[in-house]
Amino acid sequence: MPARAQGSAFKDRRAPASGGRAPDGRELRLVQETHPGMSGKNNEDAVETGVIQGSGGRPRYFAIVADGIGGQASGEVASHMAVRHIVEFLRQHPATPLPQAMVQAIVQANRAVFAEGQKKALWKGMGTTVTLAVIEDGRLHLAHVGDSRAYLIRGDRIVQLTVDHTWAQEAIEAGRLTPEEARTHPNRNVLKRYVGIQPEVDVDLRTAPLDGGGPPDPHHQPIALQPGDVVLLCTDGLHDVVPDEQILEIVRTRSAEQAAKALVAAANAAGGPDNISVAIMEMPGRRIIAPPVRIRLPPWAIPAGLGVLAVVVGLALAWAVVLTMVPSPVPSPVPSPVIGQPMTRLPRKMMQSRRSTRRRPPLQSRIMMKCLIRG
Repeated sequence: MPARAQGSAFKDRRAPASGGRAPDGRELRLVQETHPGMSGKNNEDAVETGVIQGSGGRPRYFAIVADGIGGQASGEVASHMAVRHIVEFLRQHPATPLPQAMVQAIVQANRAVFAEGQKKALWKGMGTTVTLAVIEDGRLHLAHVGDSRAYLIRGDRIVQLTVDHTWAQEAIEAGRLTPEEARTHPNRNVLKRYVGIQPEVDVDLRTAPLDGGGPPDPHHQPIALQPGDVVLLCTDGLHDVVPDEQILEIVRTRSAEQAAKALVAAANAAGGPDNISVAIMEMPGRRIIAPPVRIRLPPWAIPAGLGVLAVVVGLALAWAVVLTMVPSPVPSPVPSPVIGQPMTRLPRKMMQSRRSTRRRPPLQSRIMMKCLIRG
């Protein structure tokens, strides 16, 4: 199978005019983006968004992300095959209610990938993660296998809705690891369940509570979406390297199209060690907030500023040392008179010597003064 293009692939889809609008009449936005990352390996991700007709002609908005497993070209084969079979099944069974239609679609895709993997030695053992989201009548339905995630962004909060099928997640649930420890654990990406490795697969319909606390609901409960909600699907090429808080800020401060590109760029800026795929489902009525003001300094600014500060502090300390080494002048003590005590009379010789030191006027001045007196 020929390799696919390695550049970034972007699609922005709006619901068609015939029956493809949100319940309030405005359009629900569907955006997708994929990129091979910075490692140089083939892009084994697959992503698809669109609108199909459900029961009674009601629109079903869907988004799928899949992360292929198997190396060589087999991971790419598995992910694209799974996405194609899921979309075909949903189109061919519009009357099947949700989420049963989603479970059956993933089960059929699993059988197809598994069967194909038995035909060629190169493809043996290939598989893929799958996360499928469908919005019908303003309600979100999720079904997934693997560690590709679905998030709900509502206002200033982000909630991971799906549960990773990984060794690390099982260790968290068993109390052996904290979420912080699992994020950097060497076995964090070891999958315990994915599509194509076995003839049958257990599809997970659980969703985490929207308040972010407590275990996922074991029974499928569709999520009632609100105006402005954003449903984000992504592979681990994004959520492994970009924290949830940064994902939230990127989505809140950009349009759906800009957010998809910015998320991929953020993952690549963090090293881009894996393929990156993103699908965004944006409910009408979302307000984009202004991004926080940040002063971007060149890389040399902080080291240069620290160097200048060190010089200034050094000069100040040196000047302080110099000042401590210079002796300050000591004023001569001035005796103060004692109140009530008579002043001491100077000796006669001392008084005569003081008189003798007085400057006498010149001789001519004295003669003139005598003449004036006699006259």
